[in-house]
Amino acid sequence: MTQFVLKEMNDLDGKGKGRVYPQVVINRLMTTEDLVKRMQDNTRLGSAAIHATLLSLGENIASLLDMGFSVKIDNLGTFSLSLGFADKKGNKMEDEDDKMNYRRVTVKNITFKPESDLIFKINKSISLERHVSGVVKSSSDRFTPEQRRLRTLDFIERNGHITLQEFANLNKVSRSKASRELNKWENTEGSGIIGCGNAPHKVWKKE
Repeated sequence: MTQFVLKEMNDLDGKGKGRVYPQVVINRLMTTEDLVKRMQDNTRLGSAAIHATLLSLGENIASLLDMGFSVKIDNLGTFSLSLGFADKKGNKMEDEDDKMNYRRVTVKNITFKPESDLIFKINKSISLERHVSGVVKSSSDRFTPEQRRLRTLDFIERNGHITLQEFANLNKVSRSKASRELNKWENTEGSGIIGCGNAPHKVWKKE
């Protein structure tokens, strides 16, 4: 079961009405090792062979993109480079003779366009469930840092520990902000929160 929340974007145009969009609730990040173990269950290949294949795939995609190719993988999608200027100057020409000779271009991102069949297959098999009622505010200042700490301690008291995603859901913040705040607290004497284990299985408990 895949869960989602309805999230409200910030009111950028100042009209007092935020736009709402659905967002998947991520359970946790699946690592290469997780993927290897999953693929082992569906193939006759050993873990070493699968791991080597995945590593080679990443290296070859990077190499082909570096040579100016786009890379299409059947039943998955197409990878290509997204470029941009390396400096913060504007992108408008000063005049018709401006050749922009002194602008340096860099790779800004790698874009991935999924195959339409892949999206169709996922939509055909997926089961979506709303995680919480109502609309979640995008702003991370719904609670103060101290309120988030106390809410977290209360959650740990009731459940024994808290995961990164549970903290993010509980306090309505992004996973990156949740990670920064939890790591800060576990390294702050007197916070009452300590970290146990290593990612991606790390949890936080009461000190």
